Amino acid sequence: MPQQIGDMRELRTLSAFVVGKGKDHDWCNIRKLGQLHNIHGGLRISRLENVIDTGDVLEVNLKEKKHIIGLTLHWRNEAEDLQKEREVLEGLEPKKNVEILAIQGYGGTGFPNWVQFGPCSQLVQLFLYNCGNFAELPSLGHLPNLKGLGIGGFGLVERIGDEFCSVRNPFRCLEGLTFLYMPNWKEWSFVDAGEGGVFPLLQSLRLYECPKLNGGCLPDYIPSLVKLYIY
Repeated sequence: MPQQIGDMRELRTLSAFVVGKGKDHDWCNIRKLGQLHNIHGGLRISRLENVIDTGDVLEVNLKEKKHIIGLTLHWRNEAEDLQKEREVLEGLEPKKNVEILAIQGYGGTGFPNWVQFGPCSQLVQLFLYNCGNFAELPSLGHLPNLKGLGIGGFGLVERIGDEFCSVRNPFRCLEGLTFLYMPNWKEWSFVDAGEGGVFPLLQSLRLYECPKLNGGCLPDYIPSLVKLYIY
């Protein structure tokens, strides 16, 4: 990151912010993002494991950055402090107009409420990758505008059931669904979703590297499906 990044107060486009670690990299401390009020479009914040003081995250104040519509939050290393990782993610709550959200390498055992029940109700695309400490998937079926969903690297998950769908008529708008590298996933069960099935508008289903999944567990009624990939 350029050392003057915090002084670029009128900056509108910032594709990525790499968080520095320690006093020698204070110029790229995550709190510097709080000084950039006019960022538009998409923003990727990476190396979040370098955050030392979770109070710095609150100074980012993503909830006030109304022009960010795409957000990627990335951790590179395995979690050493699960509670700290959750506090970091909780403090990075965006404004409700975010349409695309990706969370990668998060080491917590659960998501804060904003991921499932807060601003993310406006999401169109959601990607959750390498969240290896989750024993089950979060509830996502209620997200009313979700069209694309990618999930991968949840190595502890053995079963996906009612908790994933979360409501009687889940995933009403979902068009694309991908599961990637789920090495211990064995069973996939579904709620009684009523007319139209669980995925009434799903056009594309991709299953990559899910070696233990019982083929008999696949959904038996996907009326809009036109693309199926199993690898």
